[in-house]
Amino acid sequence: MKKYHVLFVVFFFSLAMSAQSAQSFLLNLYGGYTFSDKVDFDNSYAKVEDGFEYGLGLEYFFIDNQSIELKYNRFDTNMPLYTKIALNNGTIPPGTQLNAGDDKGAINYILADYTYYFG
Repeated sequence: MKKYHVLFVVFFFSLAMSAQSAQSFLLNLYGGYTFSDKVDFDNSYAKVEDGFEYGLGLEYFFIDNQSIELKYNRFDTNMPLYTKIALNNGTIPPGTQLNAGDDKGAINYILADYTYYFG
């Protein structure tokens, strides 16, 4: 029950902090869970495994209800690559992982954003 009270306080604190005035900055934190997916290529496929995505954004209010934001997000994951067909004259059978031991990766992106807040 105590956890719900803390969550309730954090929620209302974030609502109180969201009202910004002109020429002010706001630091936004982002986090979420990303599910796994399969990416098909011509003769192979990769599995992007699930994991936690996180990031932050810097938002600038140039008018009371309009802002621009620069946002950075990152997703660290494993991306094993498998064959669909036999390779090297059949010495590598279909379904073999091609990048075993070297399948770690990250997906990073930077976004520019414009937001209009209704009164």
